[in-house]
Amino acid sequence: GVIPRSAAGLSAYRNGAPLVTGRPWPPVATVTETFPTPRWRYVSTTLPELVPVGERTRIQLCGRLSVELDGVELVQSLRGKQVPLLLAYLVLNRDRPVGRDELIGALWPETAPRSQDAAMRTLLSRLRSALGRDVVFGRDELGLSLPEPAWVDVEAAASEVWRAQRALDGGDARAAWALAQVPLNIASRGLLPGTQASWLEPRRQELSDM
Repeated sequence: GVIPRSAAGLSAYRNGAPLVTGRPWPPVATVTETFPTPRWRYVSTTLPELVPVGERTRIQLCGRLSVELDGVELVQSLRGKQVPLLLAYLVLNRDRPVGRDELIGALWPETAPRSQDAAMRTLLSRLRSALGRDVVFGRDELGLSLPEPAWVDVEAAASEVWRAQRALDGGDARAAWALAQVPLNIASRGLLPGTQASWLEPRRQELSDM
């Protein structure tokens, strides 16, 4: 028979195992149902910014460098010290084609390698290998064709500043303050912290002015 879960039934235990007529109860199968965690992106703990989860490209240049394409983090594939710098320069200027001479001047401002073209070909090959050949286009003039929709933190900061200004101009100071927290938190991380390059300074100043 089955001992009811009463005071008498609860006392029929040996070493933590319940007993019925001197034998342990058969194990009861349990089913645990798990639910997927929503993919929300956060800019800060004080003001969560919901970044659309459908973006195919996500690049973070402020704070820890992050490059994500179609949900895959690729920053570890950027081999060498100069490849992340090459990517950052192209990202910050992705609204226009960038000439090879300009890139060489940005990456080697003082002492250029003996064979500049060969060095640039090596860096571009590594960048294309990491991101995909369709992403980095051009030969004499280069650029990025990021999978859309694309989210870049410095661009998002500028966009939110514009939205905050519009809200302020419309008399909604509370909304303007809330919108301004996004660029504030992005800018506070610093643009490629620890990296020394003269072309980064004007961009850093723009972020600081936000």
